[in-house]
Amino acid sequence: MKVICPSCHYNAGDIPEVTIGQHLECDCGVQWIYDGPPRGISATVSGVSTAVAEKAIHAAAIAAKATGGVVAKGFKKAQQHISRQRYIGKLPQTFLKATEDGIISEEEERKIRGDLLQHGIEWTDAVGLIKPVTTEFGNRVFADVIADNLMTPNELSELLRYIELFEIQDAVKPQAIQFLRRMLADTIADRCVSREERDKISEYINAFGLQSMQQEVDVILERVETLWRLNNNILPPPLKENPLWLKSDEALYFKTEAEYLLKKHKQLAHVHGALYITSSRCEFMSEDFSVSHPHEHLRRCDAARHTHMSLLFNPKHGSGTYLVADAPVAASYMSALARAVNRTISISGGDCSINDRRRISKEVRHEVWIRDQGKCAECGAEDYIEFDHIIPVSRGGANTGKNIQLLCRRCNGKKSDKI
Repeated sequence: MKVICPSCHYNAGDIPEVTIGQHLECDCGVQWIYDGPPRGISATVSGVSTAVAEKAIHAAAIAAKATGGVVAKGFKKAQQHISRQRYIGKLPQTFLKATEDGIISEEEERKIRGDLLQHGIEWTDAVGLIKPVTTEFGNRVFADVIADNLMTPNELSELLRYIELFEIQDAVKPQAIQFLRRMLADTIADRCVSREERDKISEYINAFGLQSMQQEVDVILERVETLWRLNNNILPPPLKENPLWLKSDEALYFKTEAEYLLKKHKQLAHVHGALYITSSRCEFMSEDFSVSHPHEHLRRCDAARHTHMSLLFNPKHGSGTYLVADAPVAASYMSALARAVNRTISISGGDCSINDRRRISKEVRHEVWIRDQGKCAECGAEDYIEFDHIIPVSRGGANTGKNIQLLCRRCNGKKSDKI
């Protein structure tokens, strides 16, 4: 029985044992099922290009017409396959057109879903086929939403809809992390965190899958809360430790390792010891040098750097700079307890306090964050980021973009107080 390829018309010659329904394949790549005369030959597409498949259908249709036969069911299936492949090829353009205005409305989504269903394509499969396009769209929308460092409930809802719709949570996670760290840096600069801000931070952690940041968030918010309470004369419970030198009516509130910068013969000597702040006094103890002052002797207390606390006593013994792990917290304990003893609102007095002069405007913060790309200016780290004065406020440094930089807590702790 004579067999001819429906695509390239190659004459395969007589095949004596060919039977109706037998699967045949030509060297050109087309597969078909022999249906026998007079119906002719039907072609099916399996693993061949759309162009070859179309050629096969056209050739087989001509052959069927010439023999008075009809196009077999295989042709319809092949045509559906070709239509499906063509639609898949146009998917990126279809999606880009739908997102020209920066959004995909629910109506546009329904239309795309309908077209996919008509071509027998699952939504998940379609999303996988155009992943680069949907990822770029998701990141663009995220960047637009947080450009003003705010995210309204409606913006969050729409953003989460896109993330779920296009399965791009991992793709937008870097932006979500930076957005959350920007919020934390602002919170540190404000030295205040409201219940609303706490709720928003928790909402973003859950919404964007940022549970890996929970420890970092907890440490920062606890520190900010401690500073706020101390600066508003709300003392936390005292420590449970009771060293032997503690008086019976005295409570220990704060302790830390410290180095006192002692001036000797026009040079500074680092005296290693421990700093204790009790309900009634400040104690610095080391093997060769000690300081003990009741809070009434404190005249000035300032955290010039993250690790540098400057104290002025009257009498002056022990006045100077103390290097500690967290100077703002240590200074806040000193000031709060001194205010409690002296029953005063402020120690330094004057028209504005150090904290007021140190406050950085939101506009400057935004400028610095964009300039430094949300990273530490020293090491490039992205966690535990804070706004830092290059020249300390206590030495005349201004709250301008040129004098503000982003530093991680580690680099802030290593920074020298020298200009």
